[in-house]
Amino acid sequence: MVSAGFMPSDFFSEVMATIKVTIEKDRDTDVWRVRDKEGNNRGTLKVGKKDKIYWQAKGSDMRFTFSKPVDDYFTYSEGQFLDGKSQLIGRSKMLQLTVKSDAPPDTLIYEVYVVAADTLVVGNSPPKLIIKR
Repeated sequence: MVSAGFMPSDFFSEVMATIKVTIEKDRDTDVWRVRDKEGNNRGTLKVGKKDKIYWQAKGSDMRFTFSKPVDDYFTYSEGQFLDGKSQLIGRSKMLQLTVKSDAPPDTLIYEVYVVAADTLVVGNSPPKLIIKR
Protein backbone atom coordinates (compact mmCIF):
# COMPACT_ATOMS: atom_id res chain seq x y z
CA MET A 1 0.00 0.00 0.00
CA VAL A 2 1.25 3.50 -0.88
CA SER A 3 0.66 6.31 1.60
CA ALA A 4 -0.11 9.91 0.61
CA GLY A 5 2.96 11.85 -0.49
CA PHE A 6 5.08 8.77 -1.22
CA MET A 7 7.06 8.80 -4.45
CA PRO A 8 8.80 5.71 -5.80
CA SER A 9 12.60 6.03 -5.58
CA ASP A 10 12.95 6.02 -9.38
CA PHE A 11 10.22 8.64 -9.99
CA PHE A 12 12.57 11.58 -10.47
CA SER A 13 14.91 9.64 -12.76
CA GLU A 14 12.09 9.55 -15.32
CA VAL A 15 11.45 13.30 -15.20
CA MET A 16 12.90 15.11 -18.19
CA ALA A 17 13.31 18.78 -18.97
CA THR A 18 12.68 20.77 -22.10
CA ILE A 19 15.31 23.43 -22.72
CA LYS A 20 14.50 26.08 -25.32
CA VAL A 21 17.01 28.71 -26.37
CA THR A 22 17.35 31.10 -29.28
CA ILE A 23 20.42 32.22 -31.13
CA GLU A 24 20.19 35.89 -31.89
CA LYS A 25 22.21 39.05 -32.30
CA ASP A 26 22.59 41.24 -29.23
CA ARG A 27 21.04 44.61 -30.06
CA ASP A 28 23.62 46.63 -28.16
CA THR A 29 26.85 44.93 -29.24
CA ASP A 30 26.01 43.10 -32.50
CA VAL A 31 27.40 39.92 -30.93
CA TRP A 32 25.50 36.68 -31.60
CA ARG A 33 24.56 34.77 -28.43
CA VAL A 34 22.62 31.79 -27.09
CA ARG A 35 19.72 33.21 -25.03
CA ASP A 36 16.93 31.77 -22.89
CA LYS A 37 13.35 33.07 -23.07
CA GLU A 38 14.16 35.79 -20.50
CA GLY A 39 17.03 37.03 -22.67
CA ASN A 40 19.82 35.72 -20.42
CA ASN A 41 23.06 34.39 -21.91
CA ARG A 42 22.94 30.58 -21.93
CA GLY A 43 26.27 29.68 -23.47
CA THR A 44 26.51 26.77 -21.04
CA LEU A 45 23.54 24.42 -20.89
CA LYS A 46 23.31 21.75 -18.18
CA VAL A 47 21.20 18.82 -19.33
CA GLY A 48 20.24 15.38 -18.07
CA LYS A 49 19.26 12.07 -19.58
CA LYS A 50 16.16 12.25 -21.83
CA ASP A 51 16.11 16.08 -21.78
CA LYS A 52 14.99 17.75 -24.99
CA ILE A 53 17.01 20.71 -26.22
CA TYR A 54 15.68 23.17 -28.81
CA TRP A 55 17.82 25.87 -30.44
CA GLN A 56 16.00 28.40 -32.64
CA ALA A 57 17.97 30.27 -35.28
CA LYS A 58 16.91 33.92 -35.52
CA GLY A 59 17.97 36.10 -38.42
CA SER A 60 20.21 33.69 -40.33
CA ASP A 61 20.91 30.12 -41.37
CA MET A 62 23.25 28.51 -38.82
CA ARG A 63 25.63 25.56 -38.79
CA PHE A 64 25.98 23.65 -35.52
CA THR A 65 29.18 21.65 -35.07
CA PHE A 66 29.79 19.45 -32.03
CA SER A 67 33.23 18.43 -30.76
CA LYS A 68 32.28 14.74 -30.52
CA PRO A 69 29.98 12.41 -32.51
CA VAL A 70 26.35 13.34 -31.74
CA ASP A 71 25.27 9.69 -32.05
CA ASP A 72 27.02 8.95 -28.75
CA TYR A 73 24.83 11.46 -26.89
CA PHE A 74 21.62 12.35 -28.72
CA THR A 75 18.71 11.23 -30.81
CA TYR A 76 17.58 13.55 -33.61
CA SER A 77 15.50 13.66 -36.78
CA GLU A 78 16.36 11.28 -39.59
CA GLY A 79 18.55 12.82 -42.28
CA GLN A 80 20.41 15.15 -39.91
CA PHE A 81 24.07 15.05 -38.88
CA LEU A 82 25.13 13.07 -41.94
CA ASP A 83 28.80 13.68 -41.10
CA GLY A 84 28.23 12.77 -37.44
CA LYS A 85 29.05 16.18 -35.97
CA SER A 86 27.44 19.10 -37.85
CA GLN A 87 24.03 20.26 -39.02
CA LEU A 88 22.84 23.31 -40.97
CA ILE A 89 19.47 24.74 -39.98
CA GLY A 90 17.54 27.42 -41.79
CA ARG A 91 16.66 30.91 -40.64
CA SER A 92 13.85 30.81 -38.02
CA LYS A 93 14.05 27.00 -37.87
CA MET A 94 14.81 24.84 -34.83
CA LEU A 95 17.35 22.16 -34.11
CA GLN A 96 16.02 19.60 -31.62
CA LEU A 97 18.16 17.03 -29.84
CA THR A 98 17.12 14.57 -27.13
CA VAL A 99 19.76 13.35 -24.69
CA LYS A 100 19.96 9.56 -24.82
CA SER A 101 19.13 7.66 -21.64
CA ASP A 102 22.56 5.98 -21.86
CA ALA A 103 24.55 9.11 -22.80
CA PRO A 104 27.79 9.30 -20.84
CA PRO A 105 28.28 12.27 -18.51
CA ASP A 106 30.47 14.70 -20.39
CA THR A 107 31.07 18.29 -21.44
CA LEU A 108 30.46 18.81 -25.15
CA ILE A 109 31.86 21.88 -26.83
CA TYR A 110 29.86 23.10 -29.80
CA GLU A 111 30.06 26.02 -32.14
CA VAL A 112 27.38 27.77 -34.09
CA TYR A 113 28.39 29.51 -37.31
CA VAL A 114 26.03 32.34 -38.31
CA VAL A 115 25.99 32.24 -42.12
CA ALA A 116 24.60 35.75 -42.79
CA ALA A 117 27.10 37.42 -40.44
CA ASP A 118 30.07 35.15 -41.28
CA THR A 119 30.82 34.78 -37.57
CA LEU A 120 30.60 32.36 -34.67
CA VAL A 121 28.16 32.65 -31.78
CA VAL A 122 29.71 33.81 -28.51
CA GLY A 123 28.77 31.77 -25.47
CA ASN A 124 31.13 30.93 -22.71
CA SER A 125 33.82 30.84 -25.39
CA PRO A 126 32.76 28.51 -26.97
CA PRO A 127 29.23 27.40 -25.99
CA LYS A 128 28.99 24.01 -24.29
CA LEU A 129 26.59 21.34 -23.08
CA ILE A 130 27.21 19.66 -19.76
CA ILE A 131 25.52 16.25 -19.63
CA LYS A 132 24.88 15.32 -16.02
CA ARG A 133 24.85 11.81 -14.58
